[in-house]
Amino acid sequence: ETVITKRIKLRVSPAIRIGLRTEEVQEVGERLRVVGLLRGKWKGDRKVCFYVNKPGRDKFACDSTGRGGRARVSYEPDEPGKLRFYAKVPNQRNYPYTRGRSTTKSVEIEP
Repeated sequence: ETVITKRIKLRVSPAIRIGLRTEEVQEVGERLRVVGLLRGKWKGDRKVCFYVNKPGRDKFACDSTGRGGRARVSYEPDEPGKLRFYAKVPNQRNYPYTRGRSTTKSVEIEP
């Protein structure tokens, strides 16, 4: 007997890579660009949320991916120190992967 289904549910997280478009040392008030690249077959038109490790609220922006799986946001630091950025892909309708998280990238902010 052949069974055909319209839904697939995978229990693996998607591969997501994060990159920072800036120098290693940044000054307070200078914008930096954070780019998340979602890999896989269903990478177009997906939500990617960006986080920064600092005191208070971590999530600072969410963006949708284009056809190539790329989501871009900018961030303007308001205090000096080391910032660590990462991206998460939340559960979404018609997206077979579970939640996923990127590795962490860091940048030093000078006064």
